[in-house]
Amino acid sequence: MKNMKKTKWAVVCAALMAMVGFTSCLEGENSTISQASDLVKVSGMPGFYTFTSSGGYTINPTNLSSLGNFTLSNPYAIIYYSFDRSTLVEGFKSVDAQILQIVEVKSGPAYPFEAPEEGGNEPVYQVSNNANIAQPIYYDRYNLFLPVCYYCNYSSSMEDSELAEELASHSFTLYYDEEGSSTGEMRLQLCHDVTDSSVKRNYLNNNEYRHFDITSIIGNFESDFGELPNQIRVEFKQALSAEASSTTTGTITFDYGRYFEDSSNR
Repeated sequence: MKNMKKTKWAVVCAALMAMVGFTSCLEGENSTISQASDLVKVSGMPGFYTFTSSGGYTINPTNLSSLGNFTLSNPYAIIYYSFDRSTLVEGFKSVDAQILQIVEVKSGPAYPFEAPEEGGNEPVYQVSNNANIAQPIYYDRYNLFLPVCYYCNYSSSMEDSELAEELASHSFTLYYDEEGSSTGEMRLQLCHDVTDSSVKRNYLNNNEYRHFDITSIIGNFESDFGELPNQIRVEFKQALSAEASSTTTGTITFDYGRYFEDSSNR
């Protein structure tokens, strides 16, 4: 894996985003080698990373030398890897794997209060909830991942540093809409901001997951309604064209309570 490198542009990872939790077998029906993708928590440092899945097992890279130039500055990532199924036993707690690709997941703040009246200074194209493309996912009760799609400033002539600067200029924030929430449904507002809104952005960056720690929001909802929400509804300012001459309110609704209503999962 000498040629493995960190993906420089999120859109080329859209297929990987859609395959979180995906596993396939390789080299015919008699092969014990499989490939999988997982949303993982990152531990360690460059050259010494390990990854923990939401299922609780640790993924130990066997190709650490290929990861030496990777610097992961956020706590979560999506990884694509291969492993030998014959080495696994019932109740396994770790798996040795060759890491094939890493997509770092950027984190945004989540606040337990209402969003500013003006919201973000840039709309969102969509937040996906499509099983064939990408859907909201959880690492655990408190960590939510939303697949956002938005317009960027991009051209094929841009240097890696310019691409990185453009991506870094986009931020996403979640807010708790207490008045809009009700027993069973927690409403959140997603705001998208860019550092320079005067820049023309006409390239669709498709389904980049963003991470939010919703610990304080869940705590406020439980305090307000005495229980966990059954569903989460996320609202956002939406524009379906790069010009954003007009915006509407986009929404997605997805399950929460059925995953975490058992107190043993809290």
